[in-house]
Amino acid sequence: MSACLTLLTVPVACSAAAAPLAGSYSAPFATAVAAWERFGPQWRETAAAALEREVERLRFEKELAVGLVDYAVHMATRDDGRTLQEEVTLQLLMLGYLLSGPPTIEPAFDTNTGRSLIDGDVTVAVLCWTDKATVRAHPGLVERLETEVAYRLDERGGRLAAPTIVRDQVSRNDDADALALGRILRVDYVVEVELLEYTLFERGTRLLYRGRSEASVTVSDVRAGEKIFTTEVLTTYPVRTPRSTLETSLRDFRREHEGGLVERIGRLFHPYELSDDRAS
Repeated sequence: MSACLTLLTVPVACSAAAAPLAGSYSAPFATAVAAWERFGPQWRETAAAALEREVERLRFEKELAVGLVDYAVHMATRDDGRTLQEEVTLQLLMLGYLLSGPPTIEPAFDTNTGRSLIDGDVTVAVLCWTDKATVRAHPGLVERLETEVAYRLDERGGRLAAPTIVRDQVSRNDDADALALGRILRVDYVVEVELLEYTLFERGTRLLYRGRSEASVTVSDVRAGEKIFTTEVLTTYPVRTPRSTLETSLRDFRREHEGGLVERIGRLFHPYELSDDRAS
């Protein structure tokens, strides 16, 4: 973002999509663009040539590069009030999206610890528990969450202990804490998900669905013997208005609500798109 503001001499809408490209402008190109604004159309050939060199230097795909250069030259010969910087920046934003994909958010765990659970170099076990009342009211909930969170991290590149093996060791070692279980399972990290709240219906009625969940998520470093990350996850689904129980079955709604919770937990450990905001 700062690179966009530094290099462009007029207000231009910049976004994270341009970040991989904005920092790569060359000094000649920046100078040529500034000259365009100062001296007018007589500098269009210089600006277009500098842009062409910039496209080549960044090694864009051939079709996209040709299209960008042609478009820049075309816009350099127009006089409709828009600046060359604005046109070029919009095209760079589009190219950044096409080449690098949509903007993504770094996971909180990586940002806070400088580590990653999905780089393939470490092994991870996922544990989940809740109070006895919730277990009785929602049979199989803990097992489903353990399995789905582990699967989500596994599909993103993590090396996960099989949930069935984890549950077997938990049942064999009732008094063991997360670190002890991690040593038994011979993993590097243990992700603990403590479910503090889990409801499926709007408060005060059984005729409307609105799922609410609150979970405490903790990561322990087994070798170091310490907790290195703790946060809370809150979800509400649907976000805006509750859903009538006549619209869908309880089983289907529960699956959707739990999917949103798993998604939010997963976001703590893997990058996600800025626009991806299913549950809140």
